[in-house]
Amino acid sequence: MLEGQINSALRFLSETSTGGVLELTDDVMAQLKEKHPNPQPTTLGSLLFGPINDDIPESVYSEINGEMIREAALRTKGSGGPCGVDANGFRRMMACKSFKQSSTKLCEALATMTRTLCTTYIDPATIEPLVASRLIPLDKGEGAVRPIGVGEVIRRIIGKCVMNVFKGDVVEASGSLQLCAGQKSGSEAAIHAMRAIFEADDTDAVLLIDASNAFNALNRATSLHNIRVLCPVIAAYVINTYRKSARLFITGGKEIISAEGTTQGDPLAMALYALSVQPLITSLQAASSTKQCWFADDACGAGSVLEIKKWWDVLNSLGPVLRGKRERSVQGHGCQCDGRGTKTSGCGDRFT
Repeated sequence: MLEGQINSALRFLSETSTGGVLELTDDVMAQLKEKHPNPQPTTLGSLLFGPINDDIPESVYSEINGEMIREAALRTKGSGGPCGVDANGFRRMMACKSFKQSSTKLCEALATMTRTLCTTYIDPATIEPLVASRLIPLDKGEGAVRPIGVGEVIRRIIGKCVMNVFKGDVVEASGSLQLCAGQKSGSEAAIHAMRAIFEADDTDAVLLIDASNAFNALNRATSLHNIRVLCPVIAAYVINTYRKSARLFITGGKEIISAEGTTQGDPLAMALYALSVQPLITSLQAASSTKQCWFADDACGAGSVLEIKKWWDVLNSLGPVLRGKRERSVQGHGCQCDGRGTKTSGCGDRFT
């Protein structure tokens, strides 16, 4: 509490015997590898075709300077990545007056690196340490593992600067139905919107969708291609940081590779995911009159039972394409009807 880490203090007070970091057994390693699949090929139906603008003026990124880096460092919290230096350490190096000009020069150097990553395609091997992460297997309960990645603090700092400048572009490119791209109070807006839709007379049911292992299994090659069409101002940065598989160092001395999906803790992870599923949302709109709302990998569809069934079938057909495979990868639950057109809540049906 004295250090201002209120969330950590609350977790300490509410800690129970279940939870915490799991011992690195063979079963835990197998689950971690399963949740970080090998790279999958792209499919033609998942790629967007349109004008690609790679001639973004460098002046667009001039707002990213040493002062912005310093402010981002002051807002950054959390543990350190593989290098071992946490957010407090970098905050001191970049903002403490004891270092005088050294802090200013470090911030300016990081700003220059950020602008370079945004404007030039570089050899990904040169930034391999920057994109590496620590991987911590947490106890999810009932023998399940929740993989938590802790990236380098420097990556989180420069990622915040990129999102700070281009949040408006990301929100506009993501559309009005995907509310995880940086919209203010996006989850609250989604709840109120779907409640109003559910109470309408022409709504028979609501179907809730939760994609399985969505962030780790998102087809990265498809996402990097589509982002050049949807939001070119951040395309170079995202491609530089995601086109090469990242190393994940596991507590206990082992290592696996992150070849698909987004990196947890990266400020651009939500933006990349929001842009990646935009083609799917657009296709669902064209295929069905079901009213839908998304927050990252959680989707909600409402309308007549027949339209929801059509929406669900299209989702099962197109959704797995984003993972580079043809198997079903989503679960539906919470169908809000009793089969006779009467609205109910929490019937708990699950579809796989």
